[in-house]
Amino acid sequence: MATGALLALLSVVSYEVGDRRTLGHYPERHFTEAAPRRLMTHFRRRLQRLSRHIRNRNKNLPLPYPYLDPGSVENSIST
Repeated sequence: MATGALLALLSVVSYEVGDRRTLGHYPERHFTEAAPRRLMTHFRRRLQRLSRHIRNRNKNLPLPYPYLDPGSVENSIST
C-alpha cells in the first residue's frame, strides 16, 4: 500500500503543466499601467543577466548546477 501511494505521489509531483511560465512572466492583462510594466521590464532584465551569469559559470563546472537559473524556475507553484 505504501509503495502504491508513493508512486502515485511521484506521478503527481513530476507532472509538467503545459502552460509553463518562468519566473518574471505574468499574464499581461493583469498589469496595464505604465509603472508596473516598467518594473516588470526591469525585473526581467535582471533575471536575464542572472541567467547568463549562471549559464556562463556552469560552463566551467564539472557538475553544472542549473536548478536556480531564472529560466528554469517556475513563476508559481500553483497550476
